[in-house]
Amino acid sequence: MGSFKPYMKRTTIFLSICFIVGILFRLWFISLAPQEFKFDQVEYEKFALGIVHHGVYGSTARLYGYPMIVAFIYSVFGIHNLQAVYIVQAVFDSLTAIFLYIIAKRVMKKESVAWIAFLLYLFNPFTSAYVGVLLSEVTGIFFTTLLLLTVTITWKRKESFFVYLVPFIAGLLSQIRPAFMYFAVGVTLLTLYRHNKPNQSLYRSIKTLAIYIGIFLIPFLYTLLGNIKYFHEWKLTNVDHIPPRELYISVMIPGRSPVLVQNGWDVYPQEVMYLYGEYSTLPTNKYERDQMAKKYLEKAKIIIANNPLLFIKQRFEKMFYVWEKHTLFYYNDTNTLFSSRIVYWGNLLLLFLGGIGTVLWWIASLKQKQYVLPGIYTLFLLYISLIHSVSFAEERYSLPGYPMLYLFAGYTIQSIWDTISKSHYFEKGKLLKLLFG
Repeated sequence: MGSFKPYMKRTTIFLSICFIVGILFRLWFISLAPQEFKFDQVEYEKFALGIVHHGVYGSTARLYGYPMIVAFIYSVFGIHNLQAVYIVQAVFDSLTAIFLYIIAKRVMKKESVAWIAFLLYLFNPFTSAYVGVLLSEVTGIFFTTLLLLTVTITWKRKESFFVYLVPFIAGLLSQIRPAFMYFAVGVTLLTLYRHNKPNQSLYRSIKTLAIYIGIFLIPFLYTLLGNIKYFHEWKLTNVDHIPPRELYISVMIPGRSPVLVQNGWDVYPQEVMYLYGEYSTLPTNKYERDQMAKKYLEKAKIIIANNPLLFIKQRFEKMFYVWEKHTLFYYNDTNTLFSSRIVYWGNLLLLFLGGIGTVLWWIASLKQKQYVLPGIYTLFLLYISLIHSVSFAEERYSLPGYPMLYLFAGYTIQSIWDTISKSHYFEKGKLLKLLFG
């Protein structure tokens, strides 16, 4: 016990130093390719300013989760203070590395895996590049990793107040990255099942379920108020019907999502541009929004019906395309700084190491008869592929899964090291002889 406290102190100090270095690294990294302020960023800021000026605000196609954070930053540090937003996002992404360290330390048998995953993520270019844009990517990564962390803690320690954080974080994540709502509901119900006592009465079970649902819905109340005030609808999510819109876009852009940095909006088909011009702007009430959704759903159905096998094939292709990375910086890339080939093949290497690590950890977990946490982490990665197979499948959509990729990549690297160190060639003198003859 005497040596344990100094060890913990040294670990805390080192993590703190790395955390600060991670923030500085991200702020330096985004300075290499400053991004233009346009497209989705303008919409997010409009929502944030609506919150600042009106308190309760609403949008037909956007949810308040990320704009609320931007609004808070603007309220504290000044309107349009993008530098303050970038600093907060650098803090978020560096904290994500610490969350990853804690997860890895709790679920992996070797602490070295936690350090490898931590350092890999701390200096990764893929998420760091999004610190310098007013987009929800970094915040979404932060909250998805925080959700996985709380689920991990509650699964490892059955009696924990974190059990009540899971539904709240899950609900908040649903307002920041709506695509993850189904996953958030799933892990909330799984956590509830984990902490449900076998012999408790039906009344107590219903009471616990009601508490969980209530906590989960708390983050939805702001959206509900905004929809009632501005659109006269009692709805907890977007009043626009997003799934039909995304389905139509996915069949009109059946392959890889065009790289926006190359040609701007000109890379998209005219039909998609026409949709963007009318889907959220022309309808003025619930009936018209319903009709707009029906119109594009029917268009999508006609295209799918013409060749359903091709549609299925394209879904499987998109499940991989969403994990590809051709550029680091979304709006303004500089190929003289980062070769697109290096980015692409470096990302494929990460996917390969992450995939191998997933298999190796599953093998080790099955031997110990541990299934749930490996299942949650793996299903999370599969969920990202599946949910975005009926959308643009933009490369940035998979970024919330990158902490888990670095976790499994760290496990692969440690496994390779363990294999080499146990080899007879690693004995004194034999490795040098093997290398230099």
